[in-house]
Amino acid sequence: MADTKTQPSAEPVRAAELLRHGRLKHGVYQLQRSMRQAQKRGLKLFPRNTAEGRGYWEIRQGYIDAKGGDDAVSPQQLVLIDEIMRETLLIDTTDAYLIELGSKIINRRFKRLAPIVAQRHQLADSRLRHLQALGLERVAKRPPTLAEYLRSRSLETSPSAPATSAGSPDALAGASATEAQS
Repeated sequence: MADTKTQPSAEPVRAAELLRHGRLKHGVYQLQRSMRQAQKRGLKLFPRNTAEGRGYWEIRQGYIDAKGGDDAVSPQQLVLIDEIMRETLLIDTTDAYLIELGSKIINRRFKRLAPIVAQRHQLADSRLRHLQALGLERVAKRPPTLAEYLRSRSLETSPSAPATSAGSPDALAGASATEAQS
């Protein structure tokens, strides 16, 4: 008589990943709970002390720089950028879940994709609309005015260098006067 006990699969699955009836956890509810908690915290949705958070902040800063920098971005554009970042997080999480599903994405009986694929597509379309509302063109940073440039140059040279340097005309005139006296 053959052994009727089920054999464990070749791929080990952690017990924490399985729910009742052997279903795989998808993590959507945990993501929703963490996003609700993050909304209470404000813009601290992406903590900077994690590698993923730093990556999201770099992407966010890239959007801001593409729109002309911190000074040129309006509060409305910042709201759009933050919404784009939230959608990016959801899309990345959904992609990770779809990769975990593997071949279970396709329902072979009805010959169609899992509903989460359509939801992921809706999220991507929403992000595209927000990007179009933000504007896809790059905006150059405003160059400093002459007064701002001169002020920054005077701040750079005043604390570190004395009033006259070795190559200045005053220093050269002083050196030629001492040579003439000797």
